[in-house]
Amino acid sequence: MEKYINALIDILKDESSLIGQLIELSREKNKALTNIQIEDINEIVLKEQFVQGKIDKLADERVRLNSEIAKALNVNNDTLTVTEILNYVDDGKKEELKNIRDEIKEKISEYKKINSQNIDIINNHLEYVNFMMHEILGEDEKSLVYGQKGETKKDGTMRKYYDNKA
Repeated sequence: MEKYINALIDILKDESSLIGQLIELSREKNKALTNIQIEDINEIVLKEQFVQGKIDKLADERVRLNSEIAKALNVNNDTLTVTEILNYVDDGKKEELKNIRDEIKEKISEYKKINSQNIDIINNHLEYVNFMMHEILGEDEKSLVYGQKGETKKDGTMRKYYDNKA
């Protein structure tokens, strides 16, 4: 059982390190998104995909190992979590396993926060592009005219800055 726990701790440490790399890449992407550096964004996304591939391989290995631990403990593999495994581990490894679990939780929370900011930046850029497209091309926007009773109605003329004649 101890070899399984040591292997689990090693895998979790590797995953934690890779999640840290994703956090750094997300911070870089945040700056690139803010400054609209498309080439840098593309490069960062490729790096993120590479790191995510490594994480996926470790996750597969962790799932396999989790199955082995479940067999050794004679418990259901589908419900076995690191928190539950802590109940079966001696005090020396329990603290180490608990610390790495908590570290991963914190990193995932930070990663989600940064990605949420990145999504907000992307959405702001998209809203601006859509706004400019509608302003320049006048798509789907009719001019408003006030009626005699103060109500607004569309008069059917398109509001555009540029016409297609040039």
